[in-house]
Amino acid sequence: MEKQVLFEKRHDFTQDELRKLGADLANANAAVYELRSTKETETKRLAAEIKDAEERAAAFTHKIREGWEMREVPCVVKLDAPRRGMAEIVSMETGEVLDTRPMKDDEMQSFFRFQNAEGPAQ
Repeated sequence: MEKQVLFEKRHDFTQDELRKLGADLANANAAVYELRSTKETETKRLAAEIKDAEERAAAFTHKIREGWEMREVPCVVKLDAPRRGMAEIVSMETGEVLDTRPMKDDEMQSFFRFQNAEGPAQ
């Protein structure tokens, strides 16, 4: 009685087989290098996303902890108010005086009216 089986035995590669194996090895190594490069790129991308998320979370944490934030509001600067040489910063939304400060040099200059031979300056 007979039956068929598979039996392992030594096989010496031919030059053509070795060249093919060398090409396969080169391709496998190229895949490894490409994957490592992709991993590095993705790691940097994810690190940047994590940093961004942490910064947003920190900003929310600060707002909640402090209970306030600075916001820009439309204002008008009233010159010579509340007195000569001073300027008031007034909210256009609420009319609240937000700040009082000394007038700046250019603000003071705008009040000077020079006259020439033809009359007042325009």
